[in-house]
Amino acid sequence: MIGREEAEQILAARALATGLSPENGEIKAFCTEDGEWLIVITRQGYRSALIKMPDYERHLVYPVFESTIVDSREDGYRVITKTRNNLVGAVGMLHKTNCEGYWIHEVSCEDYKFAKNPLWEKMPQTMIMRACEMGLIRMAYPNIFANTYGEDEIEEPRDTKNKLLEIIKTNQSIANEIGGASKPYNKMSVEELKEITNKIQEYKRANNVED
Repeated sequence: MIGREEAEQILAARALATGLSPENGEIKAFCTEDGEWLIVITRQGYRSALIKMPDYERHLVYPVFESTIVDSREDGYRVITKTRNNLVGAVGMLHKTNCEGYWIHEVSCEDYKFAKNPLWEKMPQTMIMRACEMGLIRMAYPNIFANTYGEDEIEEPRDTKNKLLEIIKTNQSIANEIGGASKPYNKMSVEELKEITNKIQEYKRANNVED
């Protein structure tokens, strides 16, 4: 498990390698409730970084149903679906200009059945295709994207985040006075919100402000 300082160093290196900006949220260091730090990239961030790769040519991702047949060939593959019933996963292919063949990545819905993000229940086809696309990009460019996560794969604990947002809202005047909000509170990670609420509590103790 890595700490915040190491995570920030890794973040800086990955931001440089991908050309993505932590300032606009394309890539960030994220702290889970267990205190584990992860490097998270938005879906658009993955795509933006991918097209900057000098050897990138193209990639495609398809949903896979029970009736789907994947016909692999030397120059690619065909995905044939007779009926779009019973989604079971997704498959993706990525070509590079300087390589023969292609990278292929498959994911199963079964692997994501425990996903906490409610979007997996609302639009499973979209989500499984996103997961496949990000996994495909990581597979094709491991030196750049290894050990990163997509924002769809990591869910910030909503209950914890909502509680922290409520504390800040209740103490808005103090939050404004101590400053430090570089972006809207609802765009901040749990760890960033914790820092602000801790500062609020320190301010209240130092100035004898009652809850």
